[in-house]
Amino acid sequence: MAAGLGALFNRSQAVDDVLNESRPSGNYVYEFSCGLRPFDEGEFRRAAGYYKTLISSGPPVPLFHANLAFCQFYLRDVSKAVETYRKAIALDPDIYSFYFDLGYITMLQGNYTMAAQLFQQSRTLLPQDRQEFLRKFHISPKYFDQPSIDRDSLFIRRLGEDLRMIYVQLSFIYLQLKEYEKTLAVATEGIRFYPADPQLYYYAGEASLHAGLPKEAAVFFSKAIDLAPNYVQAYSSRARVMLMAGNTALYEQDTANAQSAGQRGGWQRPAHFSELHHWHDAILFFQLYR
Repeated sequence: MAAGLGALFNRSQAVDDVLNESRPSGNYVYEFSCGLRPFDEGEFRRAAGYYKTLISSGPPVPLFHANLAFCQFYLRDVSKAVETYRKAIALDPDIYSFYFDLGYITMLQGNYTMAAQLFQQSRTLLPQDRQEFLRKFHISPKYFDQPSIDRDSLFIRRLGEDLRMIYVQLSFIYLQLKEYEKTLAVATEGIRFYPADPQLYYYAGEASLHAGLPKEAAVFFSKAIDLAPNYVQAYSSRARVMLMAGNTALYEQDTANAQSAGQRGGWQRPAHFSELHHWHDAILFFQLYR
């Protein structure tokens, strides 16, 4: 018995030594995903080694797999990232952000049908209120009792922005699949929740134009331009509508505006944390230190 305990202690110490060697500085993965740290390949390689050690040395924890997948994606090992995200989903199929991140990668690979299914699943699993959020992610409510914590900002910021991006990505995907009715339905539903998002108006305009509704399309494109005056694609698309209507003066004006906006750099969506809307490391931190 004593020998067995000694072996267990030695193995635990060996694991601790490996973790200390591979641990990234600070909480790098989370800080990067929040836009607080620039991309650093060395840090990601250390982080990947850290999560691999955690996975091999302990019981199966889905968040370890998700963090490893995040690192693999940024280290350009996309096929491994897909495989590891699927392992995370197999371990816990109720975490919406796993489907979100895997949907994003699948979309980049051009598999729009599968990406749409993953984003829809993410939308279905998105917690509807803070209590469900705490329950799904196993966060102790005591965490929010700390004086330094804004009780609702984490929930509102995270889930609100993820839902917005689900609408945006689904609108884009359905447009690529030429499913214009679905594009219009998703984009207009998103607009009801996020009336200041120019991209949703742009996708609604494209869907309307393809559906043979040029007047409605012009209204959506105009709203996108009102919200984002440098939106090159919205000017170009509205120019097409003007050309179809035989209004050459407005066609030329919008074409010139598109060129001018392009010279100014065009409109870019503000960064939403990272490309993968990842926050598993934050949740893991809450679990370990609550």
